[in-house]
Order: sequence, then structure tokens, then C-alpha cells
Amino acid sequence: MEPNPGGSKAVGVQRWVKRVVVGVPVTVQEAIARRAKRVGIDGEQQRDIASTNANSSLLVSNENGTDSQVSSNRVRRILFKSCLLSSSIFHRLIKECHSLDEIVLGGRSFTLLPDTWIVLSAQCPGLRIIRIQECNNLEPLPGVSTFIGMFLRLEELELNTVMFEKDPDDLHDGLDAVLKEHEVKVGVRHSLKALCLLGFLRRPIYALADLLALPSTLSNIESLTVGGIDVPNYTGETESASELLSTSALARYAFMDCSRWGLFSRLVVLDISLVDVPDKEMLRRLFDCFRDPNCWLRKLSVNVCHIQDLMENSVCRAFRLQHNNPEQHEIKYRRKEWRDMALRYCGLCPVETPGMDLFEAR
Repeated sequence: MEPNPGGSKAVGVQRWVKRVVVGVPVTVQEAIARRAKRVGIDGEQQRDIASTNANSSLLVSNENGTDSQVSSNRVRRILFKSCLLSSSIFHRLIKECHSLDEIVLGGRSFTLLPDTWIVLSAQCPGLRIIRIQECNNLEPLPGVSTFIGMFLRLEELELNTVMFEKDPDDLHDGLDAVLKEHEVKVGVRHSLKALCLLGFLRRPIYALADLLALPSTLSNIESLTVGGIDVPNYTGETESASELLSTSALARYAFMDCSRWGLFSRLVVLDISLVDVPDKEMLRRLFDCFRDPNCWLRKLSVNVCHIQDLMENSVCRAFRLQHNNPEQHEIKYRRKEWRDMALRYCGLCPVETPGMDLFEAR
């Protein structure tokens, strides 16, 4: 065999070409596939699928345009935080992630086809967690009952900072029917444990009333978060909290009847800090339920406006003050001095949250 001209230098060049040049993605599809492999699985420290599981792979296009799959993919968690995600890329990725447990969609704008959620439920039947965060234009977006009906093993559904075109109207009758149908079809009650409904809601108090009045069909629920956010420069129709309570629509919820709060008795975490509840009697009954030794609730998040009257009354009672006494009136404004005492009376403890007066009961 003839000697190799250049000796070790030529061998070094060949190794460099193989390591650097050959390793560069040739097509856009290959680049997308390689990036998808860097999605974390089953833990924050497992960042690289190629290094943790040599058998993991995604659908990759070769130079001839045909698709080849090396082996089944075991991706457990996918996080999308880009406005450049297209429906074709999204469908392509999820079709190769049959073991997917969690999916997070975040960003200002996504363009998804109407059958996106159908494809996701069909390709990822074991999906347990769906988080949709800070999406202003994620359409079409199914209703809560549709999500729960499509994903039979869903344990956590988070719609956080979502711009809803209209308030969900299927949170009581529609959701109850879906849960009953699931129980008949599967044989067990739905596994949903946490529900977060936070976004541009015109009537968040209606959503809260609907969910609290759900019967025992949602028996595994542990955490509930409901709230509405303000939208700058919104010119649509809005209703004040007093107008909401004066309408006859709220009467059918029997919101004041705590005995009908079927969901409340099973909750461990309840966050209503972004719900405008002007009815102080309802809040008093809520705190009474919380102080009940048979109550499972361990964390209650409310806004300071919810308990302002209760705090003032408790301070006056603690210091034996009279509301019409001008000499003792100024002590009511020494908030840092008497806040803890007032909160203990209400069964609450303060939580320091920048930009918001938030209290949690534990």
C-alpha cells in the first residue's frame, strides 16, 4: 500500500472535516430536528436527548426529500417559546413524540390549524400537562370542556394570560356533561388535578361561580386559579362588579349558598386574587369555610381589596376603637403595626408580592 501523502497531517484534516463539516445541518428540516432533540425530558438537567438516550430521534429529512426514522422518540416535555412556529413544523414534531407528558406553548402569536388539538390528542394520548402562557392570538383555542374531553389523562390545564375572544360558557353544564361522559366511557373519574383560567375575562366571577358549583364529577381537583386581567386601550363592552351582581344571571349560581360549593370541599389551593368580588358576605362565608377543621384548603390567595373591611373591623375590635372617634382614627392607617393582628383574625398571613397586595391563607 502506498504511503499516505502528508502523513498525520492529512489524517488530522480528514478528522476535522468529519467532525465539523459533516456535523453541520444540511437542510432546514435537519436543523429543526437537531434543535428539537435538545428539549428537556423528565427533568430540568436532562437537556440533551442525544446524550441521555442514544435511541431517541425525530423525523429527519435527507437530501432526497424522503423521511427516515431511526427509532422511537422518548421526548417527555416540549417547550415552544417562539412566534415563528408554523402548523406544519408543530404537527411534524408531535407526530414523533408519542411518549409526550407535558407541552408548553408560549409567545405572542401562533398560527395553528383547527385540527392541531385533534392531532395532538391522537398522537400523544398520554399527555398529562398542557400549559398555554402569554398567547395573545392563539386561535382556534378550544373550550375548557373540550380540552378535558379530548385529553383523557390530563392532570393539569393552564390557560395563563390568554386573550379570550369571549368568556367560556361551558364551565358548569358543559363541563359536567363531559366529565360524566368520561366516567361512563373510561370507568373512572377524570384525573384533572389543577386548573388555571387566567386571562382577559369580562366576567371572572361567573367563571369562579361555575367552577365552585361543580358536583363531585371532578373529584380529583386540588388546585384552582381564576382571574381576569386588564387590557390597555380595550374599547369593548364591560360591566362593573356591581352590575354583575345586580343581573339575574348570577342568581342561578346560588353563589351565596356555600353548601353548593361542591368543588370547594376538595380544593387544597385556591387563588382568586384577580377576581373582583364586591360581595363581602360571600368572602366572609369563604373565610368561615376555610376555618372549618374539615376543610382541605391549605392555601387561599386573595387580594387586599377583598378583606379591607374585615381588616378594619378586626383592628377596631382588637384596639376597642370607635369609628367616629377622630383621636383614634389615625391608628387605622398604621398598617404595618396592626396588619399581622388583623390578618390573624381573618385567618390569613401576608405574602410580599411586588406591585400587588396579596395575602395567602395557610
